[in-house]
Amino acid sequence: METMLTNMARKASFDRIQTQQSSSLESSSESFEFATNNTTPIFSELLGMLDSWMQNINHTISSSICFKHVTVDVYYAHLCPDSVRWVQDQLLTLNPTLLNAITLDFIPFGKAQSVNNGQSFICQHGPAECEGNRVQSCVLNLLPSQQAKVNYVGCQMSFTADPRGWECAFRSGVNLNAAEACVEGTQGTTLQLEAERRTQLIAPAFIPTIVFNGQFDQGLQDRSLTDFAGIVCELAGLSGVGC
Repeated sequence: METMLTNMARKASFDRIQTQQSSSLESSSESFEFATNNTTPIFSELLGMLDSWMQNINHTISSSICFKHVTVDVYYAHLCPDSVRWVQDQLLTLNPTLLNAITLDFIPFGKAQSVNNGQSFICQHGPAECEGNRVQSCVLNLLPSQQAKVNYVGCQMSFTADPRGWECAFRSGVNLNAAEACVEGTQGTTLQLEAERRTQLIAPAFIPTIVFNGQFDQGLQDRSLTDFAGIVCELAGLSGVGC
């Protein structure tokens, strides 16, 4: 009965957000059509010139900054307060230049454990965290870019976020039908089992655990909780803005 009620609540939440997404897309389409039909040739030409100019500037800036690329694996949990604080205080405050110097991989699992090869999961902060971990795994798997993933995790890992995870999924622009199919199906289980496998390889004593360049280092882990930007600067060989 509890599982049935949970599924009904999740379905109701999903349907509400899906309706919002459809309305938003229709409104955006109408606005775009109006703007397109009412844009003068001169204005269009100016927009094209501005876009080309900005691309040239971005290319010049990127080419002039030399750095060693850094991989960052973030082991965290959906309802973990320490994970929320790290995302808000360390990740979201990172300078965009530094964000371009790293490749982020989010592993939402924490101190959970699977039962009977994924038939169910037990999580440190209860069933809601298990569901949230699963939703995050599915949404992250569908999002196309690192910035989109950072935006989504930044939205979800907040003390005021919808604990079920669908509100931030909607805001991310992800295909909600695909995300729900993943959560309700075997793909969600597969993604969580893979998150468990990777987490067990690290065997973190604390959540969140941050791993740089594929190697766990306790010193870097301790520093990353208060000086994530400093570590990125150091490992990437960067100085100046954001360091």
